[in-house]
Amino acid sequence: MAIYYAVGVYSAGSNGIPAFDQPWKNVVATFYHELNEARTDPDVEDVIRTNDSSKLGWYSTKGGEIGDIPVKEAGTNLALAFQEVELADGSGTVPVQLMWSNKDDGPASHIA
Repeated sequence: MAIYYAVGVYSAGSNGIPAFDQPWKNVVATFYHELNEARTDPDVEDVIRTNDSSKLGWYSTKGGEIGDIPVKEAGTNLALAFQEVELADGSGTVPVQLMWSNKDDGPASHIA
């Protein structure tokens, strides 16, 4: 039986991707990134172990996993891929990483 998990680390300086002004926001955005990849490509290790790329979910040979594409597209301007979005109940904002959208041909958030 496979057990899937993600580990989030304190993101500051050269540790992680410091896209936000507060480290906790970077951790939240990292988990958002991993959650989206788990939904679309849950077992990359299985592909590596078996060398069978047909087991990949949403993966681009040019860009990689769904969460990695927007980060690569953003380059040094991480604000293109990492943003704070309004919560549905209007009680504040939450830091997220925008995911690739074929509809928008780029990083987008369709949270509404």
